[in-house]
Amino acid sequence: MDFLLDLSIPIAIALWVRWYHSLRLNRTLRIARPGRVAFALIPALSMIFLFAILKRLSADSVKSDSLTVVLFLLFGA
Repeated sequence: MDFLLDLSIPIAIALWVRWYHSLRLNRTLRIARPGRVAFALIPALSMIFLFAILKRLSADSVKSDSLTVVLFLLFGA
């Protein structure tokens, strides 16, 4: 499980940096500022939603192990 955690952290960081960099430059979507703000909030809101689901609706073994919750959040990222 440590290998998966070590692998998912740099991948998540790289993808999030690319996402926000392209939104900042407005190269790919070419939308107005309010639309870019909405697109910028989508990943953060998705992570909050995923965390809530993991803490409320997942198996007891997942809820009680914070490393597993972090691992699933990184996979979701």
